[in-house]
Amino acid sequence: LVRGGTYLLTGVSNTGKTSISMQILDQLQKQDEVLSIFHSSEMPMSQVKYFQRRMGLETGFLVDAQKQEVFDDQDAAIRELFASIKDTEETALDVRLMLQFIELVKSNKDKTCVLVIDSLQSISNGRASALDIAKRFKKLAEVLEAIVIIIGQVTNGGVFVGYNELVHIVSAHIHIFRVAHHIVLPPSADLEPGDQFTLIAQKGALSIQTRF
Repeated sequence: LVRGGTYLLTGVSNTGKTSISMQILDQLQKQDEVLSIFHSSEMPMSQVKYFQRRMGLETGFLVDAQKQEVFDDQDAAIRELFASIKDTEETALDVRLMLQFIELVKSNKDKTCVLVIDSLQSISNGRASALDIAKRFKKLAEVLEAIVIIIGQVTNGGVFVGYNELVHIVSAHIHIFRVAHHIVLPPSADLEPGDQFTLIAQKGALSIQTRF
């Protein structure tokens, strides 16, 4: 992850996008010079904290704080970004989150600040397109020299409106998908229900051991 970068994390429902992003933040915040915000419009704060405990995450990060502050208009680039936002969107969720993230970055200029948005579709709330909102946060990451991770819900076909353009403007795109394997054991395996065994999968130089 590079400062000023925007990263897109996609996958269909229940593929682990939220869990992976929370684990990324947990690992990042073990470094003293990193601060992060995890914003979720998909689940309440209590559920986010439950996930933290269940996954054994050791570090805390700011979770969707509601504090709003007016941004410092000394930054011409930030003023230009907000000038493009319609008046009717002043109280929109994505605008409030942008203000919150600006405050975090400006208050901690000696640290690397990271924002996770879960998810792009839920934060748009019909006021602006998912693509337009993603572009705003991309610009914000560049101006603030911060890191933004955007989670995108995709259909079973693997896309959403604006998907093709979005994957070309982000710094990197990570897509999570399920791979189902059916394991057929030979009769010589002689296993009883409840027995444990180790499966070794070899592909090229990669060897994966899974214990069942």
